Amino acid sequence: MGFSVAVWGRAHLPPEGMAAWRRSRVDAASFDDWTGDFGPPFPRGPTTVGKHLARWKKDDALEYKMTKSEVSLRGILDEDTYRDACAELAAAFRAAAPHGGRGELVFFGIGEDVSCVVSVEDGESCFRDVPERPEWKRTIDGLLAESRGRFEDTSIGKAMQKEKQANEAAARELAARTEAALALGPLDDAGLEALFHALEPRGDFYNPYEEPTKSAMARLLGIDDERVARWALARLAASWSELAVLTGIYCMNLVALLVRHRCREARALLLQIHGTESARFDLRAVAARALLEIATDAEIETVYGASRDAMVAEWNRPNVTIDRSALRRLATFSA
Repeated sequence: MGFSVAVWGRAHLPPEGMAAWRRSRVDAASFDDWTGDFGPPFPRGPTTVGKHLARWKKDDALEYKMTKSEVSLRGILDEDTYRDACAELAAAFRAAAPHGGRGELVFFGIGEDVSCVVSVEDGESCFRDVPERPEWKRTIDGLLAESRGRFEDTSIGKAMQKEKQANEAAARELAARTEAALALGPLDDAGLEALFHALEPRGDFYNPYEEPTKSAMARLLGIDDERVARWALARLAASWSELAVLTGIYCMNLVALLVRHRCREARALLLQIHGTESARFDLRAVAARALLEIATDAEIETVYGASRDAMVAEWNRPNVTIDRSALRRLATFSA
């Protein structure tokens, strides 16, 4: 996953120094105190401050502002832009030093270990790595808010906002129906539909530990009704072959519901999932442990034959829970 870097700073120059700074040469290779991403090789060759400034347009991620005696810049750079431009940005700032510039430019990584400062004063400049300063937090928060605002004003950002609002409205409606279903005594088909719908992946994120998913799962696990098994079986049969992460977590929830009902169809589906090499490995492991709880001895023999070591190794995979009765059965088979 990529990272972002917050960049901000300002330098004060005498009026005559501002014009001279714009004509100055920008050459990162002329400095020898760079560290990390700022050091050689340099992606960009020498240029002038004026040409450097012209590269940054009004709506870019980084914005320069200038008066007769001050230059400031601020923005959030993505990883690629940062790696390409960081040395040139720092070198352009350092070019203000010979013209009476005084100021500081900060680079701070968001999701990456970047924390450095460029200083110009008394005709000299320096680059150094520094610890994060508490007073930076407000500036970084402001830059992140500005970055989000710029993105939300784009056509893609507006479309995503519209989709997000629609998803939030659908989630609120789903939560209301789920709460109504949870409040019922014996559930009718409409109530079960609402509970199962609450388990399904929504949008681009699925967390089985958040509401209403958590409450719906707890309620369904507590229902001793063959309809729960039939509904879980139908949904698992339709979804388990999807390899997406979200669907994988959803299917694991459905497997947990099937384990409570030892019907032949449930065991057959779990055997099919376990025997499919292209299925997610963690879903296959969950299916294997579910089989250990509900499959017959003959069905387990069909899967593993005499290979007890393979069976024990698979059922001991991490991140998959197993109850005590299944552990006792595993001990019997592995004896």
